[in-house]
Amino acid sequence: MKKARDLNLLLKTTRRISSTPKMDPSDRYCFSPILRWNPEVENYFIKAYGADHFSVISKALTRPSSYSCVRVNTLKSTSDAVIEKLLKIIKEKGFDGDCHGKEGPELDENVGSPPEESLKKGPIVKCQIPGLDYVLFVKGSGPHVIDYGYVPGAPPKEVIVSRKCAEAVLRGAQVFVPGVLACSAHVEKGDTIAVSVAIEQRNPNGGWASGMTRGTVLQGLQTDPYYFERNGLYIGQGTTTMSRAGLFRASEGIAVDMNDRVFRLPSFYDVLEGEIFLQNLPSIVAAHALDPQKGERILDMCAAPGGKTTAIAILMKDEGELVAIDRSHNKAQDNVSNAIEDGGTYVSKADIRKAMRRMRNGPGRNQCLGGRVENSKGFYPDSFDRVLLDAPCSALGLRPRLFVGEETIDSLKRHATYQRRMFDQAVKLVRPGGVIVYSTCTINPGENEALVRYALNTYKFLSLASQNPRIGGPGLVGSCEFPDGRTEEWLRPGEENFVQRFDPSSSLDTIGFFIAKFSVGSKDDNFGLEMHETVEFWKKIRRAGNCGGCRKTSYYSPTSYCTYVAIYWLNFEFSVPGVFSFGFYDG
Repeated sequence: MKKARDLNLLLKTTRRISSTPKMDPSDRYCFSPILRWNPEVENYFIKAYGADHFSVISKALTRPSSYSCVRVNTLKSTSDAVIEKLLKIIKEKGFDGDCHGKEGPELDENVGSPPEESLKKGPIVKCQIPGLDYVLFVKGSGPHVIDYGYVPGAPPKEVIVSRKCAEAVLRGAQVFVPGVLACSAHVEKGDTIAVSVAIEQRNPNGGWASGMTRGTVLQGLQTDPYYFERNGLYIGQGTTTMSRAGLFRASEGIAVDMNDRVFRLPSFYDVLEGEIFLQNLPSIVAAHALDPQKGERILDMCAAPGGKTTAIAILMKDEGELVAIDRSHNKAQDNVSNAIEDGGTYVSKADIRKAMRRMRNGPGRNQCLGGRVENSKGFYPDSFDRVLLDAPCSALGLRPRLFVGEETIDSLKRHATYQRRMFDQAVKLVRPGGVIVYSTCTINPGENEALVRYALNTYKFLSLASQNPRIGGPGLVGSCEFPDGRTEEWLRPGEENFVQRFDPSSSLDTIGFFIAKFSVGSKDDNFGLEMHETVEFWKKIRRAGNCGGCRKTSYYSPTSYCTYVAIYWLNFEFSVPGVFSFGFYDG
């Protein structure tokens, strides 16, 4: 099968060579990606934004923000102390916001600039937005022109990395072994090597894949895999940490130490763990929009990896109850790690459960490693003061993005349908007089403004509420009619300034993001949800493979806050005598 695929690729490449003129090396060895949208999706977004604006948005999405946003854990440190430490680290690592290459062409005027003009005065500054002085901006730079040492007849040695690996490198990461797909012959440790990207291509089955056998040898010729598709997709160069043979024998570790990047952003890997949290500015704003108060009971419905959860816990000022849930085992464990770093203590409930079974059954009995509680009653309706629903979405606002071709009108519609189901549950679980904050990281109005329209039309007791701080732009007003006759209604005049839409092409230079805040009025007397219905919802979510209850549990009691702030993951029944008790579901 692999041989057949490689042969098919070679034949297609050979046909391309015969009909393609020679290309200027400066056009090849550069970074000028173009997002290839599904035609129907592209037409839909052009209707929403206009052709010119959407073109600028698409270009902005292919590039990282020109700065990194860092949230300081004020329970462990202060902004001034963190700035001092980060400046020292930056000096030691030799990162000064500049790159070895020459500055490349400037972005279009509307593609964005750092959110604070003061970034021009230093590498690290505090956010000047009221209430966000614990947020720091760390300056980056780019795009830069890289000299890859091309000589006619002697192309540079190179590696091809996966698209996801490349997106991480553009944000400041190194090239790790699993991300390497192909490499030039005769590469040894310490060689200078160019790094290019393999973007997913449509395969004969209708799916998308890189279509490249890992370990492929590159010759620097036009017969190399996706030679022409990789024009303008070079993200920098670095030094190999192992030979070619080692790259494909090792299972982990850094493959290429990137020392000359198109975009240079500092890496925060293993930097000041527990004192800082790398988080996008709109995500921090979403936690503030929820406006959590002391003593309240709050639900974070899709919590992993825990950035908003820990931000909410800090804003609760040492008193309250915070329930954070996610269906993914790995994401839940990341959430636990983040909770610990932010000052909490962690006791594995699996360990507690096993210990209790040993006490009950004796050491001679076979011990179960897992188990699920089928009879958990879930949450009562109207049992939370505030609910944050940062819904699973198409993620078409994340930056940088080098591939969007897999999204279709139908897939976008499925995202929106699922989000409405989750929003229905949020409405049932929040009490009258409470608050719901809905957010996504997508530019798709069908998952943003259309959800707001659905919420206001379906639940007459909901109303849009003002947000603080307000730094995003207004929402989209109007509607879109599809070829099949379906009409998607967005916001109505007067509603656009109650939501926050973060445009990746705006001067804030953030990811694409959307935030809506709802006030919950008095519900009808017959409105409610039986507890078993709540459990059935989580069962459906788990079976659908989407966000719901996590598969593993942890108990997080942030001693730095106080014993009355709790973050815990939906799984099984457990109680702490004298403090609180709660039920978990994992069905």
